[in-house]
Amino acid sequence: MRFNTDYTIKAISCTIFPLVIVDLDSQTCAEFVGTGVLFSKNVFITAGHCVNKELPEGQRYSVLYWPEGRRQWNITTLDHITQDPSGIDLASASLDLKPSINISLNTSEVSMGTNVFTYSYPLTNMIRHKSKGSELIVRPNLFKGYVSGIQPHNTEDYKKGLSYEVLMPPLPGISGALLICEESGTLLGIMYGFCRYRHTKQDFTLAHCFENICNMRGLVTDNLPLKEYLEI
Repeated sequence: MRFNTDYTIKAISCTIFPLVIVDLDSQTCAEFVGTGVLFSKNVFITAGHCVNKELPEGQRYSVLYWPEGRRQWNITTLDHITQDPSGIDLASASLDLKPSINISLNTSEVSMGTNVFTYSYPLTNMIRHKSKGSELIVRPNLFKGYVSGIQPHNTEDYKKGLSYEVLMPPLPGISGALLICEESGTLLGIMYGFCRYRHTKQDFTLAHCFENICNMRGLVTDNLPLKEYLEI
């Protein structure tokens, strides 16, 4: 099954997840931090900056997911979080769930003008009530765009890596989402940041290139490159 733009939120909710910080005692969300993606063999991938903060005791990085037959989001925690040893803005973790959609990696060259899309949760936010505490409003969205360039980029505290410059709304919370080729339905990269060209004042969303994803490694991959670990 390949990705397409017709999936419902329930269909993708066990492959593409809202990434949050959870208070373990109350099992409530303390903060929304981005988006993440589940591959086979429990491999979870997101942008490194989404999970780089040292959390106080009693809090964990977690995901929200929509179980089959249920009408509300559930919470489950991430384990073995590892910043990618290459130094670029990527991280992996272990997530004890089964993906609802199998992700196929891109095998062809990506050119400027390639039409792309992503599912993510960039408009998710916390609403704080005086009487009943905090409430997380999850807002999943589908965004379309196209690849406008391929250049080395980085975010603060991370090394430069070859990245797709994507003409797509630069919204906070999109980091960690899949970048999908509209024609083939295959994975091109992982969203992680934004840039603006001084002369044109044009904003771009950035995504790590396919090669960066294939070569990333961590505890969940037994420190093997992702492509080798998943045998893809």
